[in-house]
Amino acid sequence: MIQAKIESFSIPKVVDTSGNVRSIDIKDYRNKYVVFLTFTAAFHDISTFELIEFSKAAESFKNENAVLLGICRETTNAIQDWMASIPVEFPGIAAEFSIVSDLAAQGLIFKLEGTAEIGYPGPMTCILDKTGSVRHVTEVSSIIGRSVDETLRIVQALKLVDEYGGSALAPGDWRVGEPYIWNTRPGVDTFYAARAGLKSNVFSKIVRMVQSFFKQGQEEEVLKNNPENSKPDSTPNTHEVEKPSRFRAVSQTKSGDVAPKIKTEIKPASSGDEVKFIDIY
Repeated sequence: MIQAKIESFSIPKVVDTSGNVRSIDIKDYRNKYVVFLTFTAAFHDISTFELIEFSKAAESFKNENAVLLGICRETTNAIQDWMASIPVEFPGIAAEFSIVSDLAAQGLIFKLEGTAEIGYPGPMTCILDKTGSVRHVTEVSSIIGRSVDETLRIVQALKLVDEYGGSALAPGDWRVGEPYIWNTRPGVDTFYAARAGLKSNVFSKIVRMVQSFFKQGQEEEVLKNNPENSKPDSTPNTHEVEKPSRFRAVSQTKSGDVAPKIKTEIKPASSGDEVKFIDIY
């Protein structure tokens, strides 16, 4: 279903916001994003509140070059009565988008691969892009209302991805104005570093661990290429070993002078091992 293209599909009965019945064709909405909202039934409690909330946001969808189009398996008369009841029951509010009367067995709901239970369709959201390709489909229970904000966010995310031709990716919960992912290895790393830095230090710990791993490998490579540096002294019983600089403990006097060397004994692991002394600065 996703990426399927609806080239042309005639819809004979559509009730517009003035209550008039007219016909439309999907191809009439080319160059716009089309958000299909399948409603369970006219006057259904959940469907009614969704109609109200999506109507409130109709202008926001319009600003994103998107058109809302409802679908209901009801007669045109039932849909007209339903839409007309909104401003009566809820003063100051009106149905702000057209609704398709889809009674045909192989109508628009069938075309969009929606499901039905005892004749009533499940609440489905299907979004077409500007070329008529299906880009997003969700279906929920008839007792759970849909999120207007999330639907609008999906439209905005699709616009972002399409604007950059796939070079930009919209991460989870992305909102307009927030960082998005450039579809390159540096772009992905930069995004995760920025987002991880805002929320936790896990990413930084991973970076330090990787850097430490490569640093250790470089030190081993140096010793491998310079075997003289790894040869032990020939002095019997004891010899002095200087630890790498990152392990030096430096103490200063009040005047700022470095304290004198102190011989520190490292006890052998077994009686047969030699005793080693390390200079601590």
